[in-house]
Amino acid sequence: MKNSTRIASLLGTWTGTTHLKTSIGDYELMAYFVIHFMPDPSRNNQCTLEDCNEYENKICQLSRHSQVKENKICMNLSETGSDDVSTWSDLSAFMYFGAKIDVGFPFNKHRAEDTGSWIGPLNIILAQDTPHIQGPILDRYLTRYVNTPLTPYLRMPDNSTLINEKDFDNMAGATAVNNTQHSQYTRDDTDPYQKYEHTCEHGNVEPLLPLFEFNFVDNDQGEEMIEVKLDYKLMTMPRKKDYMYGIYPKIKDRVNRADLGFHISGPYCYGDDPNRGWSFDMNFDSKEPKQMLNLVHACVEGLPCVPSAAELYDASSSGSGEHMNPVPDDATTVDFAQPLLFMFIWSLMGIALIFMYRSNRKLKRRLQDQEHGYDQTESHQPLLSDNEVGETDATYIAMNNDADIILQGLEMEEDNMSTVETNSQEEIEINEENVWPEETDEETQNLVVSESQDV
Repeated sequence: MKNSTRIASLLGTWTGTTHLKTSIGDYELMAYFVIHFMPDPSRNNQCTLEDCNEYENKICQLSRHSQVKENKICMNLSETGSDDVSTWSDLSAFMYFGAKIDVGFPFNKHRAEDTGSWIGPLNIILAQDTPHIQGPILDRYLTRYVNTPLTPYLRMPDNSTLINEKDFDNMAGATAVNNTQHSQYTRDDTDPYQKYEHTCEHGNVEPLLPLFEFNFVDNDQGEEMIEVKLDYKLMTMPRKKDYMYGIYPKIKDRVNRADLGFHISGPYCYGDDPNRGWSFDMNFDSKEPKQMLNLVHACVEGLPCVPSAAELYDASSSGSGEHMNPVPDDATTVDFAQPLLFMFIWSLMGIALIFMYRSNRKLKRRLQDQEHGYDQTESHQPLLSDNEVGETDATYIAMNNDADIILQGLEMEEDNMSTVETNSQEEIEINEENVWPEETDEETQNLVVSESQDV
């Protein structure tokens, strides 16, 4: 038999955060989800059947128009079709989640996305896991999502920046409820998205909703304590035009190498793109707390606290008034001073090398131009407009025409020189025969004959 007092102690707001800051520079990584549990009035329709165990993903349902208690059926949630719905649940849940990434110098990229408002109601049955109630474990409950008549009406908030309308149904809508309902019992410690990693052979990844396990244990002092396990992979699906599409692999390597208890997985196939889906793995166990992952039964300063649906009832009367005093955000600060300084120095050296390389190329080009007798200030322009290109083509044609004229002139000059040479030769031959103009005196004739013989 379920213990109503223990279940009531689970009501209210639960906040899961992973928050990393660097000691130097504006580097910050944060992912969070907030879930608020409130009682569901349809719990009045619950029933029980032998061999119909909720922890095995089977639930008792009253048949339609049932007037006698024999009209009960056992619904196997792992085999239920999309048209089969449950007539009851223990809890109504509302979720709000988001992520923020700040990348400082030299990238200076800042991105914050969230659902914009609460998503719900999501209907949950708390399955009592009786086979594991032994030893220090006094009671144990597992979350089991079910389809109800309200599930098809799950809608994306109008001001959502994390999910667009096309992706909402797969990530947090009716399709996500169906996928979670079918696979929540067969879950183990392996990655449920493994078959979608780096390949689209099995289609697109099917995001699942967060799964909780609540253990009520004896602390050896006569008091009960709650141990909580959370299994959730918060999916993000950047598009190719988004700068995060290219930077996710680097962020994954840095975060996973730091081994701070927070993990990024992927890429998974989404939208027929094997490199688009990435998940923030928010797996938490209160028995083995992690440095970068916190889960508290309370609100956190600066994050959403209570959905509007819960404002009309007094949560404290159910034993869950934790949201009344939000706890401060406890970010994990990592000392990146030396790595950042090292990266800064290498960045400056890289910029200096690029500057020196460009300067040397310009100097080399200028020396080559001077060597060939070109006037850089007049003959060469760094960029040419369309008109200037046309003028250059015209100049090139004119230069070709001038060259033809020069060649023709040289040919004519050679012809003239040949004619002059021929005339001179004839003149020498004539003069060798001592034929002189009448006015030529004898001394001049002898001088000319003497020079021609020397030649």
